[in-house]
Amino acid sequence: MQVLWNGEALESFKPSRGIRQGDPLSPYIFVLCIERLFHLINVAVKQKLWRPIKLSKKGPELSYLAFADGLILFAEASMDQVEILKSCLDIFCESSGMKVSQENTRVYFSKNIGQTIKNEISSSLGYKRTDNLGKYLGVQLHHSRVSRRTLESVMEKVNSRLNQWKNKHLSFACRVTLSKSVLIAIPFYTMQIAYLPRNLCDEIDKKVRSFIWGQTRDNRGVHALAWSTLCKPKLEGGLGVREARLNNTSFMMKNCWQVLTQPYKLWVRVLRSKYAGGENMVPDFHNRKIASNTWRGICNAWENFKPFIAWSIGDGKTIKFWLDCWLESRTTLIKVVDMSLPYQEREKVLENYVGEDGNWSIEGI
Repeated sequence: MQVLWNGEALESFKPSRGIRQGDPLSPYIFVLCIERLFHLINVAVKQKLWRPIKLSKKGPELSYLAFADGLILFAEASMDQVEILKSCLDIFCESSGMKVSQENTRVYFSKNIGQTIKNEISSSLGYKRTDNLGKYLGVQLHHSRVSRRTLESVMEKVNSRLNQWKNKHLSFACRVTLSKSVLIAIPFYTMQIAYLPRNLCDEIDKKVRSFIWGQTRDNRGVHALAWSTLCKPKLEGGLGVREARLNNTSFMMKNCWQVLTQPYKLWVRVLRSKYAGGENMVPDFHNRKIASNTWRGICNAWENFKPFIAWSIGDGKTIKFWLDCWLESRTTLIKVVDMSLPYQEREKVLENYVGEDGNWSIEGI
C-alpha cells in the first residue's frame, strides 16, 4: 500500500495488522476497496465489454448501484456477459482479499427472459435465483403494483411499537407525544419513495387515533374530539397531529422540487427519461396508466406543489409569456385573457415581447 501526502506517493508498505470488527475506520476502508470494483466495471463498460441496462431508450445506462455493503449489478442476460461479470469479480476478490457471499447473493431476471437462459446463467454464476429482491436500504423493492399487501411491513412496525406500550400506564399527554414523535414518524422512510395506498394511510391514522384516546380491545375509549380537530395546529385549537396522507404528499412534493432543481441525480434522470419526455426544465408531470409508484406519487403531488413555484426571469428565452407563472402574483396570463388566443401566440416566450432597448414591446401584445 502507498499513502498520498500532498499529492506525492510515499514509500510503499505492507500492512501487518487487520482491523477489528466495529472499528470506525472499517466503513471508510470498505468504500475505498469497493471503488476498485466500480473502476473495473466502468473500464469494461467503456470498452463495450460490459453491456449495462437502460430503463428507456434515452435513459442513463445502469451497471451498478451501491450503498455501503449493499451492491446491485446490472447486465444483459447472456452467457458472454456472465463471463465478463465473473472476471471482474474474480479480479476484485484477488486484489482485495474479499469474497462474494454465496448465502446473501441472488440472481434476478426480468420477465422477458426465458426459463432455459435463466437456468444456464444462474448455474454458471453459482448463485441462487430469486423472483423477489426483498429490501434494499430498508425499503421493500416492488416488482408489481404497490398495494396494501406489499407494504404490510409498515403496519407491522406500527403494531410492534404499540405492543411495547401499555396504555394504562401512560397519560393523555404522553400518548399524544408518543404518537407525534414515534408512531407518525415510522412510515416516513418509506413515504419518501412510495406513494402509500389510501386504505393504508387510513389504517395508520386509525391506529394513532385509537392510541391517543386509550382505545384497547377491552376498552373502546371516548373520542372527545374529532380527528379533523386533532390534526389542526395548536394555535387553531388542535394538537398538531399530522395525517398520514398529508405526510406522504409532502414528501412527494419534495421529490417534485428535486426533479426540477436537481436534474443531475441518477433517479431524477431515470424518471425524466422514462416518463416526463422532452428536455424542458419543467417536465410534463402526467400520470400514465403504466408507471412506477414513485412517479404516480409525484404526479399526484404536482397540483399541490405547482401554485408555490414561479419562474425567475433571466433572458426570457424559455419562459412562455402566456402559459408560465412568472408574475409576482403567481398568476398565468392565459387565465385573464380570452381563451380563444391563437396557438402560435400562446407558445411565444417573454423575449418576443421585449424590444431591443429592454422595454416591453406593447405593440406585439
